[in-house]
Amino acid sequence: MRAFVTRHERLSIGLVLLLGLLIRLPAVPIDIERVTDVRLFMDWGRTARDLGFVAVSERIADGYGLYPPLSLWILDALAHIESLVPVDLRGGDTLLISMVKLLPVLADLAIALIVASLVRGRGPVIAVVGCAAIALNPAFIYLGATWGQIDSVYTLGLLAAAASMARPATMATVTGAWVSWAMAALIKVQGLLLAPLVLAATLRDAGWRRALVGMVVAGAITLLLFSPWLGGGMARYLETMSRVEKLVTINAMNLWYVASLGDRTSDARRLIGPVTPRILGYVMVLAVAAFVAGVVWWRRNRVGLALPIAVLSMAPYMVMTGMRGRYLLVALPFLILLALGWDRRHVLPRAGLVAVTVVITQTINLLAFMPPDPALWSRFTDRDATGPLAPLVSTLAMAASIANVVVFVWLLVSLARAARQVPEDLHDTAETDAQQRLESPGASTAGHPGGAMMGAPMGVAGYHGEP
Repeated sequence: MRAFVTRHERLSIGLVLLLGLLIRLPAVPIDIERVTDVRLFMDWGRTARDLGFVAVSERIADGYGLYPPLSLWILDALAHIESLVPVDLRGGDTLLISMVKLLPVLADLAIALIVASLVRGRGPVIAVVGCAAIALNPAFIYLGATWGQIDSVYTLGLLAAAASMARPATMATVTGAWVSWAMAALIKVQGLLLAPLVLAATLRDAGWRRALVGMVVAGAITLLLFSPWLGGGMARYLETMSRVEKLVTINAMNLWYVASLGDRTSDARRLIGPVTPRILGYVMVLAVAAFVAGVVWWRRNRVGLALPIAVLSMAPYMVMTGMRGRYLLVALPFLILLALGWDRRHVLPRAGLVAVTVVITQTINLLAFMPPDPALWSRFTDRDATGPLAPLVSTLAMAASIANVVVFVWLLVSLARAARQVPEDLHDTAETDAQQRLESPGASTAGHPGGAMMGAPMGVAGYHGEP
């Protein structure tokens, strides 16, 4: 019976992944003319191939921010692949456009597969639902395959880091968590957001020696990827990576969009004394990061990982200024994992509704800023928005922003409550015993479906709640 279920589960997941791929493929070779990002990626890759990495940062125009080095290494590799193909077979820029957009397509499917594997212990139906929640997610499809943004690529690194932290704390899993996190941060700087949690969780679970090894390996990889700039040009490169637009929100439906009533005002204006919206945003995100890290450190056995990561992944988008609407995408896999009861520490009754809400608000955010047909509405951030649907889109934008604020506050409150209370069906004694069994040599997760294979979190073996 188990073999029958497993075989059909794999078939179902495979069909979902195939469907997700087939939905995306028609959009892959097409570049939306109004979007400059794919063209920028192509230019960075070709410049790195022809003139070297330093030339990319030296030649970038003012007003544009450059991505961390791993992104450039990847784009350089794609440009080199393009150069190996005869010019007559490239279709102009079509080949490179397709390769650039295949990055998020493949990342989407990898995320879907990891989500399915992480929740497999909850049952085959839950695994298929988790896979479909990513593979068929309109926000992922529109942002990656249609738009060509690579946010799902660094999201994949953060998800891999979370999956490593959820496994028994061995040298391999701790190092894997640090390396996966470093890869994410070296693709886009937003990947830095999980740093406090990775530090707290690995120190808490594995001790400082194993955590230090992971940090050293991640540091060595970072140094290697930055090596082209070590001989000169590092200051310029770091300056291009730190560029931000000085507005309370670029097109993010977040706290600042609500506070400014949809007006994209400067984030450098003074609120009280020397305090500006930008400074206030930094203070708030650091406070949330410290809160999450503290909860994970002191209440690791009570709160697990799903809820803290959901909070921390959403925090920068919600409270920092200068955010773009697509930056919320990184929170979706973790909210979906929370809704599906990934680590089963706190199966929150409204987590499913919250995950669906954020999927909807992220889709609205992307479509409102980059409509498929600009004749229907212009970008919702334009003060003089035109088009027959422009008023409706502006109303939806404010409603989605308020919904995001409510969700974020709910997550914070839920984490605070989880840190104070032990769930009725999960006791500290059982958790401690289970953790000791997992950490001991020869520990086995046999009898817990998907435990060893799928990365069951520390302490799940002692779970006595709903099967």
